[in-house]
Amino acid sequence: MSWKMERKIRLSENVRKLRKMYGMTKGQLANAIGVSPSTIAKLEWEITEPRFYTFRALAEYFEISMDDLVYGEIKDTKKPYTGGDR
Repeated sequence: MSWKMERKIRLSENVRKLRKMYGMTKGQLANAIGVSPSTIAKLEWEITEPRFYTFRALAEYFEISMDDLVYGEIKDTKKPYTGGDR
C-alpha cells in the first residue's frame, strides 16, 4: 500500500473516530465546520481528501494538530461533545 493511501485511510479513520467520540452525526459535524454532510461522508468513506479549508476546520474544531489528524492515532480520551457550541 502506498503512503498516500495509508495517509488517506488514517485521516478517514481519525475523522470518523473523533466525530463518534463527540457524539455527532455527519450532518452536525458538517454544519459545525461549514461544509456539506456529503463532504464528511466522502471523507470518511475514503472517496476524497478534504480541501485545505475543510482539513484546517476539522483540526481546529477537534482541537488537534493537522499532523495528528492525518498521522496520529486517536485515543478515546478527548472530552466528548455535549451538544452545545464549542
